[in-house]
Order: sequence, then C-alpha cells, then structure tokens
Amino acid sequence: MSSDKAYSAELWLNQLWNHLGPAPAGGGNGQRQTIRITATQTISSTSQVHVGANSVPLSWTITNTGLYLLEGNITYIPNAAAGSAILRVAGVTASNVRIKCKNYPGTGVQSANVLDVTTINGDITSSTMGAGSPVCEFQLAAVLSLSGIGTLSVDARCSIGTDTFDIQSYSWATLESVGQTS
Repeated sequence: MSSDKAYSAELWLNQLWNHLGPAPAGGGNGQRQTIRITATQTISSTSQVHVGANSVPLSWTITNTGLYLLEGNITYIPNAAAGSAILRVAGVTASNVRIKCKNYPGTGVQSANVLDVTTINGDITSSTMGAGSPVCEFQLAAVLSLSGIGTLSVDARCSIGTDTFDIQSYSWATLESVGQTS
C-alpha cells in the first residue's frame, strides 16, 4: 500500500505558498495574476476607459514598488472606423518602462505594426481601422520598474470620436512581480 503523506504535504505547502501574495521585486517568488475579460466591451469615446470595465477589468493593485513583467493579448473588432484604436498601460508612477507591442490589423495578417512605448500613459496606437475588418489584436510585452503604489491598468480609447471598436471577451493580461534570481 503506497503512502499519500508526501503528496498531502506537497499540496499543503503549495497552497500556503500561493496565499502569501506578491513579494517585492528581487526578493519575491515571482507570483503572477492573470485576468481574462468575460464580456465584450464597446469602446466608443476618445476618453480613456479601463479595458474590461463592464466585466473583469484588466487592473491590478500595486502594493510594492519594484520590477514587474506585463504581457497580454487584447483582441478587438473595428465597427465604425476612420482612425485608430488606442491602448495605454496607465496608473502608478514608474521610473523605467519598456512596452513592446505588436498590432495585427486583421486575422491572418502577417505584418504587424510594432510599437515601443517608454512611459506609463504612453499611447499604443493601432494601424488605421477599417469598418467590418476581421478580428484585430494587440500583443503586449512589458518590463515595468514601478516607483509608486496604487492601481495599474490597461485602458483604451478611440482616436476619433465617431469610431467604435469591440474588445473581445477572450482578451487577457498577466502581471508578474519579478522574483529572487540569485
């Protein structure tokens, strides 16, 4: 008869570890939180709104300053369009930011609009949208050295007030505190 005590101890330890929460950069365990939007959201204004605001917002409470990694995939469908979809990583202050973004203007399109943003609240602008376009997407990868606490979020807006686009319910983002590396 085999013993399940080793498995029980491992399960208990993993549960305890997961409840400890994010740790400061350089001394932490690299915990991460992934958020997935659960409902389609129409963006129809030039004013910034949280992505996922009508379901599960892509926002995180930052309680420790330090180094963080952010990655995500925001998919959207242009409706009435003549301008661009605009995303921002917004909120807390940062001493150093590097956000790499690829914007694919349609399903199956191999070329991407590649963007490099170096500030919090810096615009990440899509290619010009076309009404009736297939699903488009933003792919984000960022290193953020956060020097303030508060709420970090992914926000969206239109470049022209008559534009609209629908952020799809399967969009997601992950924020991870950088753990101890030595």
